[in-house]
Amino acid sequence: MKLKTNINKWHSELNFFTEAECEKVKNIGDACIREKGGVLGRNNFSRKCKVGWISYDNASWIYEKIKSKMYEINSNLWNFNLDGEMEQLQYLEYGLGEFYAKHMDNGHDEVSCRKLTMVIQLSKNYVGGKLKVWGDKKGFAPKDIGSLTVFPSHLFHQANPVFWGKRNVLVCWIKGKTPLQ
Repeated sequence: MKLKTNINKWHSELNFFTEAECEKVKNIGDACIREKGGVLGRNNFSRKCKVGWISYDNASWIYEKIKSKMYEINSNLWNFNLDGEMEQLQYLEYGLGEFYAKHMDNGHDEVSCRKLTMVIQLSKNYVGGKLKVWGDKKGFAPKDIGSLTVFPSHLFHQANPVFWGKRNVLVCWIKGKTPLQ
């Protein structure tokens, strides 16, 4: 695998989903919320939010649109060797005071082969809750409804606490056959 650029690069785009598409995704996601957010092997102080999982059967159009965009961005920026497996979509709702502490999305366990993470912003009426990503540039992802942010899954990132309203996002991961080496 020959990389096209720095593996610490991250990328954002506006208007990936329209506001109408965001509402459709939120309706599907709201129906799927079943649990409080947790983290494998971590304490309860790392993450506080609500989590749902959207299956392919319930939303194939979302999966296809995301997968196509992930492959396009990967081709332009990293050229990681992806095997095409996309994990089940994770729908998150952050309410008052809810957050996800600084973390990365891959490691030495069952998520070790995650190559790319995408976060799609689905809501607009909230204060706080910014997504911070560490990489070639340090800063915050756009909060615009329908925007996306893609980064290699080994980059640290966090969801800051929400101070008012609700922040809804869709998170997805694409894997490779082997971890980055």
